[in-house]
Amino acid sequence: MPLKWKRGRNPYVHNAFGALQIGPATPPLRLHALAEKRKPKPNAAAGDDADARAAAHAVDEAQKCLRDPAQRAEEQLLAHPQTHADGDKRRRLGTEIRKAAQVPESPPALVLRSAAALYWFTPLPAAACVGLPAWESLGLCVPGDPQDLALDIVFDR
Repeated sequence: MPLKWKRGRNPYVHNAFGALQIGPATPPLRLHALAEKRKPKPNAAAGDDADARAAAHAVDEAQKCLRDPAQRAEEQLLAHPQTHADGDKRRRLGTEIRKAAQVPESPPALVLRSAAALYWFTPLPAAACVGLPAWESLGLCVPGDPQDLALDIVFDR
């Protein structure tokens, strides 16, 4: 079913702004307070504890999404804030969106948190790299050796 576009109405019902029931002009510093207001309180007597937890999770995810500048810019584009904005507000929102959507010139440096992570990226050594030790250096004994006879169980007759 195609989305119906009308002036001032958001066809994307399921976005972060819709989950928090706020507009795109809401300052990022007020997100936490508004998200806490929108979280439903679980009512164990009514048995809607699972529904309340699911709704609270949706509110938390929307809040986390709107805290990230790049995701907030994407959500602002989905909410189409420019339909209600005047000239100055529209320019300011445009510069905020452009600033958040800029791609860095170089990829971010990867931080190695564990040396064990390199294991999967190192090639296995060839069979020629591994030398077999001599049998004598292994310390194995053969039947009839004094070491073997010391370990044998002798039964009395």
